[in-house]
Amino acid sequence: MDAYLSQEALSRLKACLLLAGRSTATGFLLGHKRGHRIFVESVFPTNKGFFTSFRKFREAEAALSGKVVGFFSSGKNSKDERKLLQPFTLGKLYLEILAFSEDKVEMLPSLIDFDEAFTLVPLKLRLPPGRKVRKGPR
Repeated sequence: MDAYLSQEALSRLKACLLLAGRSTATGFLLGHKRGHRIFVESVFPTNKGFFTSFRKFREAEAALSGKVVGFFSSGKNSKDERKLLQPFTLGKLYLEILAFSEDKVEMLPSLIDFDEAFTLVPLKLRLPPGRKVRKGPR
């Protein structure tokens, strides 16, 4: 399995990060799955921490026409990661943004999976032509 980030999603992600400044940016990744690929078409910023409950997440997902394919956050925040490791997030993409500039993207793409315990499994991330992704350490 892999994921593809569209140019639109990349642009919106950069805008979210710029607006967040030094604070952590978090949000939903919107798109669809086809075969063994997750297509990220856009992003939607959220309050810090993604969601407050399963019910709130389901309401937000319904309001976004069921297009939530994952989550993003800037900076290492293990509390946010732990919050995502739940049954209703299984199979979704998680992008941890480490650095982002006009010519550089550094992020850790992972799939939320379960194998005796919830885990983040490294995932290959594809970007539009001319853009490069640099994976950080996990």
